[in-house]
Amino acid sequence: LDNKKNNDDIPDNKPETSLIEFLTPEGVYVDEIIRLSGFDSARVNLELLELEMSGKIERQAGNKVALIKKKR
Repeated sequence: LDNKKNNDDIPDNKPETSLIEFLTPEGVYVDEIIRLSGFDSARVNLELLELEMSGKIERQAGNKVALIKKKR
């Protein structure tokens, strides 16, 4: 019997790559983000939804997303 704790449920404290680094104010195709990031489409779409809900990106025509420029 192994008494070691299973650490699968403990999140790493390693910084994860964010999709923000693949985005521009001009817009990037979602398929291109998936290809460049190497993430699966479910993860990309979930993170894009979170970014959209937080007001950091906007959806554009043709399955593109773009960073929202901050007004100064």
